[in-house]
Amino acid sequence: MAGRSFANGLAVGIDEVGADDGGSSTAVMLEVARNLCAQHGRYQVWIAFFDGEEAVNLEWKDPDNRYGSRQMAAKLNMSGDLKNIRAFILADIVGSRELLLKRDSNSDKSLNDLVWATANHLGYSGVFVNMPTAIDDDHQSFSTRGVKTVDIIDLEIPYWHTPQDTLDKISSKSLAVVGHVILETLKMEPLSNNRTRVTIQSVFQSVADRDGMVASGVESGTSEAHQLLDDLLAKLQPTAATVSR
Repeated sequence: MAGRSFANGLAVGIDEVGADDGGSSTAVMLEVARNLCAQHGRYQVWIAFFDGEEAVNLEWKDPDNRYGSRQMAAKLNMSGDLKNIRAFILADIVGSRELLLKRDSNSDKSLNDLVWATANHLGYSGVFVNMPTAIDDDHQSFSTRGVKTVDIIDLEIPYWHTPQDTLDKISSKSLAVVGHVILETLKMEPLSNNRTRVTIQSVFQSVADRDGMVASGVESGTSEAHQLLDDLLAKLQPTAATVSR
């Protein structure tokens, strides 16, 4: 996962504060890190901070951008670790009071679907909307090397790259929504044939409590219930009709 840092404007002389463009995603990632530190999930999670606008030119111009993320992707590729990255989630400008997150066409469709379905399930369909956009950002440093990526960003804020990008524009609710969706998405793994694996973690006060739960049959019962649900969903899937002429 990645968040935007505060490098915007330092090299090119843009007069901006950066509470949303840089600060908001940094806050989200720090809170995600705090929540994940107490867990031992199915996958290792790395959190990195980039800024696609690390640049000399005022306007976005290739290859004068994404220096940090391109370097990290290249290093991981050279070490052979890049192939182990299952997904790359980028949070960028996510703090506005009227947050509206559109689906980035430069992101992986299956990962987009997973994140937006998670948001919809959590009741955030008014924030994660099914509208298209196309964003050039740090996730492309990894997507061009075959990694599944998704960019969570609202690039239509009126105060972008201005001195008005200040703390009064930030909504704690918006930050919480994005962080909640990211944390819940990390519990899910997209599989083939439109299937998703959900990883559920249970925390117990003691080893005795854990062993008591296992002995009660709750664990096996949960697995059986999910298998029955799988069987039911399979029966509900529409079947293809074969027509001979």
